[in-house]
Amino acid sequence: MNILAVEPFFSGSHKAFLKGLEKYSRHNIIPINLSYKGRKWRMHGNSVVLAGMTQEVEEEIDLLLVSSMTNLPAFLSLTNPRFAEIPKVMYMHENQFTQPMPEGEERDQTYCYLNYLSMLSADRLIFSSEFHRNDFLKALPEFLENYPDDKYYYPVDKIADKSIVLYPGLDLKRFDAQVDQRNENENPVIVWNQRWQFDRNPAMFFRVLNRLNDIDLTFDLILAGDTQHEKPEEFEKAWERYGRHITHFGYVEDRENYSRLLHSGDIVVSTATYEFFCVAIMEAIYCGCHPLVPN
Repeated sequence: MNILAVEPFFSGSHKAFLKGLEKYSRHNIIPINLSYKGRKWRMHGNSVVLAGMTQEVEEEIDLLLVSSMTNLPAFLSLTNPRFAEIPKVMYMHENQFTQPMPEGEERDQTYCYLNYLSMLSADRLIFSSEFHRNDFLKALPEFLENYPDDKYYYPVDKIADKSIVLYPGLDLKRFDAQVDQRNENENPVIVWNQRWQFDRNPAMFFRVLNRLNDIDLTFDLILAGDTQHEKPEEFEKAWERYGRHITHFGYVEDRENYSRLLHSGDIVVSTATYEFFCVAIMEAIYCGCHPLVPN
């Protein structure tokens, strides 16, 4: 089977998911993707470029797989009639209805509606966790209340009926070659390996660390994770306060070095306010870190 995998947001967990699918699927995965350029622009502007990229795809496509950042109706109209009759599957890494907003920023319903239309256009929706699916289905009727005239709720059941849960695959074998190094630690090593962004709630993470430090508890830190977004000031303050106890600071490009860091950590922490299936936390657990995560 030839599967065209469309990813307008080729970064982080989206990137890991697609690369894992390419590597391990028994089907022929044909990826077209765009690099990270901001959520709003990708949801608005991705379809024109992606539709153009399909002209280079010569294979007969049996299934269309798109991510939740795709403007599916626009993509289908710009490529019509090529993909009109084949099954269309959308993988819901996240949704625009419940994703937290930065402080002082209101949710723009435009992107909820783009997400909503794309879900209606897909034949099957795959959510990354049961919590994610339930969280979205709870928020959808509240969104439909915003309609200024006739309010149609039948799409809620329609979307629910074509939704399933399938956890993203994890490529963990790449961590097996690394030897466990945590026995060499003089102090407990606490790991942060998620995005440096507000929805990961770094303020709470460092607030707890500061309290531990205030009562003279000693620990070392590995502060890794994706840093291409705007860096919260908490990380710079942490460098000033804990510099000599920070064994790594910043994104890790090299896979071997990343594996070495995870195999030297004792505890991995998430304080995220918005998370459905954190690949980074799973990787750290696989490498032997004890998880402290939200309920």
